[in-house]
Amino acid sequence: MTALQKNARRNRYWSAAIHRLEDAQGLMSLAQAGQKRRWRGACYLAGIAVECMIKYAVCVQNNLVHVDDRFPELIANKGHNLVYGIEKANLTYAVRRLEIAEVWNRVKE
Repeated sequence: MTALQKNARRNRYWSAAIHRLEDAQGLMSLAQAGQKRRWRGACYLAGIAVECMIKYAVCVQNNLVHVDDRFPELIANKGHNLVYGIEKANLTYAVRRLEIAEVWNRVKE
């Protein structure tokens, strides 16, 4: 597989993250306009966006085409475990930074 093909394949996580974030923002707009039942969907899709970004970071940090090439548990039982994904992406230093730490702690809760 060429480097271009590898990047295109793992960039699907990036693309999925952007699309889920846009979906979440759309639902959030509806929730803010009075359709409170959209709030849960917005939160769920935002969480999926975070998961996709973490999986993209895992691929980049580990030079993988697909996250389950080396970390199949990120697709299966630990796929929704954000802390585990952050560790596998070697991003624990990033969430310790002061400007991110407070927001990250809210996400974990």
